[in-house]
Amino acid sequence: MVCRAVRDIRAAPPPPPDEPPADSALVAPCQAVDGLAVGTYAISGLMLEVAPLPP
Repeated sequence: MVCRAVRDIRAAPPPPPDEPPADSALVAPCQAVDGLAVGTYAISGLMLEVAPLPP
């Protein structure tokens, strides 16, 4: 299951950052979510380096 999730994440291009919301109260939470998305993509790349997926 983990291999499948890593493969799915790496098959998609990294998500582009969204436009900042008009409401200033939502800027920090949106930046945090964008950071998590980028981090997830990077971590899946490291996982594939350490343990490549079986063919």
